[in-house]
Amino acid sequence: MWSACRFTTARRCLRAPAILSGAGGMDRGLFIDRGPLETRAALIEQSRIAEIHIESSEPGPGRPGEIRKGRVTHVSGELQAATVDAGEGLSLFVRAADARVLAADDAGARKLPIAKLVRRGQDLLLQTGREGLDGKQGRASADIALHGRYLSIHPLREGLDFPKAVADHDLRETLGAALTDAGDAGRILVHPAASQVEIDVVLAELRRLQGEWADIRASAPKGPALMRPAPDLIEQAFVRLAGPSPEAVLTPDRGLLAELRQRARALAPDLADRIELCEASRSLELDDEIDAALAPEVALPGGGRLTIETTRAMTTVDVDAPGDPVKANLAAARELARQLRLRRIGGLVAVDFISLRGAPERRKVEKALRLAFQRDPAQVEIGGIDRFSILTLTRGRDAAALLTQLCETAPARQHLRPEAALARVLRRIEAELAGVGPVPVALMLSRDLEAVVEARLSGGLDRYLGRPVRLGYDALTVDEFRLSRER
Repeated sequence: MWSACRFTTARRCLRAPAILSGAGGMDRGLFIDRGPLETRAALIEQSRIAEIHIESSEPGPGRPGEIRKGRVTHVSGELQAATVDAGEGLSLFVRAADARVLAADDAGARKLPIAKLVRRGQDLLLQTGREGLDGKQGRASADIALHGRYLSIHPLREGLDFPKAVADHDLRETLGAALTDAGDAGRILVHPAASQVEIDVVLAELRRLQGEWADIRASAPKGPALMRPAPDLIEQAFVRLAGPSPEAVLTPDRGLLAELRQRARALAPDLADRIELCEASRSLELDDEIDAALAPEVALPGGGRLTIETTRAMTTVDVDAPGDPVKANLAAARELARQLRLRRIGGLVAVDFISLRGAPERRKVEKALRLAFQRDPAQVEIGGIDRFSILTLTRGRDAAALLTQLCETAPARQHLRPEAALARVLRRIEAELAGVGPVPVALMLSRDLEAVVEARLSGGLDRYLGRPVRLGYDALTVDEFRLSRER
């Protein structure tokens, strides 16, 4: 027998945040890997993992960013929203604020109620937003947006906007004139990455996005239907995650390396020569990072810990550390901002800091917390620390939390969902078999994985592992396996 492995997930133990080896000194970069069940992208900031995104190889309908033709089925004056049949069994929720772009020519559009904007039976072109969580409907908007690396366009609006990061006045004038001359594209939002490339590259992206919008408008399905799929995770990584000037885009997969370079030449030409091959072990290191992000306890520098617990209503964070309470709370504030972003925790968060004495100490911790959230792209609203040393904040939620996406939870028990567990087991098996010829093997998996193996690995494990595999199932934990050489 070669190995008998088990991966303990989200253990209730204290561990220091891990660092993807080889990322030391990297201010910003990306790591991307892909297996038969999922694609993963990790954003590296200041030598630490800042965000982790995981996309199933078979995503269902309603992913954020889809453009769909839908039909209004109900209009609620009480909720100031409409329900829309978007096809494929998908029902979407459209607020009045997200439909007012349809009445942009009306001077009083901002005050129009939902009944003046849409009617029952009306066909609408919508873009899916936040996925429905906890059984709720997914959100959608009539304000369509097409995103590229260098700019975004809102075809139903007007105007030209530059971010503060593009401070060069001459560049603003030159780029603004070129974009204005390029024809009517609606409202154009220029991204900071536009300052890193030639204007011709930005204009080429504008023409590509205009062409996509023309194709969407030209198609005319009879009923509710998908008009344009959502960008996949690789496109999102290039367009949204990478930022204006990442140092490197790392992948451990030679086949994926070629694909990433090809797609970068089309979507992000400035990134094509920054895509590099890295060690295969990085994928397993990312598993360790995910384990740390699923654990309820987080070690603080200098001692102490955060305990993070999430319920349906809110997330609570307890700070516990020895020594100077101000120093401990400052360290907790910095780590808290990172953890909420890393874990994709949104909604209401209550933080129980170590007791502070007086307003000056409270203001010092509040200032540190606001500074720590500056890198977070989500909208964050931070309250003050009260006399009980408790602070509340809200963080925008546009996707399921990492814990919700990857784990099944029950009282006193938490483990990976079968699909996530199988993806992890396959990565470990690949590592075990690296450098071993195509000899036959016997593999024993948890019975909890039998259904997902049959549903998701239609080509069989033989094809994926490149060797004959005698597969069996036993009473193992979901993330445990036994691998041996066939005799």
